[in-house]
Amino acid sequence: DLWALISQATDLDTAVDTAIRTQEPAHLARFALLLAQRFNGFYHKYHVATEPNEIKRSIRTIAVQIFLSQHTTALKLIGIPTPTQM
Repeated sequence: DLWALISQATDLDTAVDTAIRTQEPAHLARFALLLAQRFNGFYHKYHVATEPNEIKRSIRTIAVQIFLSQHTTALKLIGIPTPTQM
């Protein structure tokens, strides 16, 4: 799950290239939606902030940061503002 989240998040460049090549911004919207769904599943399955194992907590925190960066960028590219908190 963790590696699937990171892998999917790092596919942003591919989604951008596809959206440009096909002139279909919907590719970016779909990327953002699927990435958000993957993150939702990850976040519900694994503890992040409350994980007692420091190494696991650090790795999961990095995964959250990667998600946040890539998802925020995808949303900005399609003109959707991101909330400051949930």
